Amino acid sequence: MINYNILFDFGIKEEDVSKLDYDDSSCEEIYYITLKSNQRTCPYCKGESIIKEYKEVIIKAKYKLGKTTIIIIKKPRYVCTKCKKTYTQNTKIFIENRILKTTINLIKKDFYRKISSTEISKKYDIPLTDIIRIFDNTKLINNAIISEAICIDEFKNCKHARGKYACIIVNFDDHKIVDILEDRRLVYLREYFDKIPVTVRKIVKYVVCDMYDGYITIAHEYFPNAIVAIDPYHYMEYMTNAVQKIRKNLFAQQNICLSDRNRIADHWQLVSADTETISNMKCTLQSGITISYSDRILKFVKQDKKLFYAYVFLQEIYEELKRDKDINPESTFDFIINKLQNSIYEELQTVGNTWNHYKQEIINSFIKYKGKRLSNGPIEGINNTEKTIIKFSYGLRSYERLKKRLIMVINFKNQKG
Repeated sequence: MINYNILFDFGIKEEDVSKLDYDDSSCEEIYYITLKSNQRTCPYCKGESIIKEYKEVIIKAKYKLGKTTIIIIKKPRYVCTKCKKTYTQNTKIFIENRILKTTINLIKKDFYRKISSTEISKKYDIPLTDIIRIFDNTKLINNAIISEAICIDEFKNCKHARGKYACIIVNFDDHKIVDILEDRRLVYLREYFDKIPVTVRKIVKYVVCDMYDGYITIAHEYFPNAIVAIDPYHYMEYMTNAVQKIRKNLFAQQNICLSDRNRIADHWQLVSADTETISNMKCTLQSGITISYSDRILKFVKQDKKLFYAYVFLQEIYEELKRDKDINPESTFDFIINKLQNSIYEELQTVGNTWNHYKQEIINSFIKYKGKRLSNGPIEGINNTEKTIIKFSYGLRSYERLKKRLIMVINFKNQKG
């Protein structure tokens, strides 16, 4: 039975159709639509034209779930009897609507999932260019507003964006993206926050960021009621990098004989890992003895006095930071910073000087908001999603598309209810 609703769905008027046939003998539904000849006036010279032939346009769509619908439209092609020019009947109105509204709605739902445009294209048997066009025409509604605690960080931007790094603002409590800025440089940050009313900015009580001075400057300038905290991962990264720098310098000395050198070179990350996180990881030595990775790393670092000292110091800091219930951050970091600055090793002195410069912001990271310690944790997962989206999009080049897709995927995932 012919479904005449398909004419309406494609914006085709019934009076413009001279013939409509239907074939469902295969696994596909095929509609044959022949249009009436109603454009006989030549668009070039206004002379009278005659039909030269019929030109076929084939359109594929998922008219019903699980079944592909093929619409074959035969439209007249004319030749002018006066100027002899040829032209095809204009079908722009319904060709633009060649994807059914029901299918478009399903495609739009997929934009909120972690799925590539290519996969969506294959799923609905629709050209990729049409999928991108639908995405561009989909209006983004972001209901996330600035909360009392916000996180600010950056991620590697797409190829043709204004800045190398994009700045992302996320609510600490519900993990929703408030906004994504195309550039993280101070001049662009000021331009953005200047547009936000002071009454809104005064709502913010906590700003969490990394050790980029631009973010700290913006936090102090634009959020007068906010306490600025540095994310624990970023200030601890200075200490772990110092340990790794000592290891690299040691490895660069070819004249030093180190047992287990090759194995540690392959698992270098473990040298700066918290021993508690790797204590359950086991390995078997050539002698047949099974030991934990933490014991193996300890055995290795003991071969060099400098590396051993830095490694033990790092583990002591890990232990101190885990005692967040009874720790006094100010006195603890005063002690740690003093010990670092007075170290005989330059790498540790550098860490001490850096930590001393950001001491108050580091201490503020121990503040708890709604039972959770302040950190940029909500952003880290988003950064992984950003990398995934760029990866499955084969290198997304448009900043606007990347921003739009990230907000759709992340905010929909974190939507309550």
